[in-house]
Amino acid sequence: MIALEINLESKEDCVFLRLSGQYDLARLVQVITEVGKLCRETGCRRILVDARGHVGEIAVLELHQIGELIAREIPRGSLVAVVVSEGRLTMDRFLETVAVNRGVPFHLFTDLESANLWLKGANLGPRGSHQADREKSVRSPRGDTQSPIP
Repeated sequence: MIALEINLESKEDCVFLRLSGQYDLARLVQVITEVGKLCRETGCRRILVDARGHVGEIAVLELHQIGELIAREIPRGSLVAVVVSEGRLTMDRFLETVAVNRGVPFHLFTDLESANLWLKGANLGPRGSHQADREKSVRSPRGDTQSPIP
């Protein structure tokens, strides 16, 4: 079994995390907590995760727990782009949904270039708010605002 390998670095206004090796929930919980702390210390509001080398099955309940942890640990207004392999995309969509439903601008990609473009194209307003999504909000027939984030 290959151990989970983690490389974490902060450049400019982005935290970059590369995950490779065997899935390990306990270690992943530690890393998410570390990323949240790093974001709070540095003021970074863009997080790019390359998880294409991350292997192993993740139970649905664990995906839910990870999504909730991301929402608790990552500072409000941060953008999270995660690059996964094509084979993981369908299952990891559940994680994306959990995070988004808890207010985290979180998106899955299958290539780094698209993830970077999404992160760089985001207009972060004051206090890290995701201004671009707020501007694109639409009104429902009842008059309440709905976010366009999928």
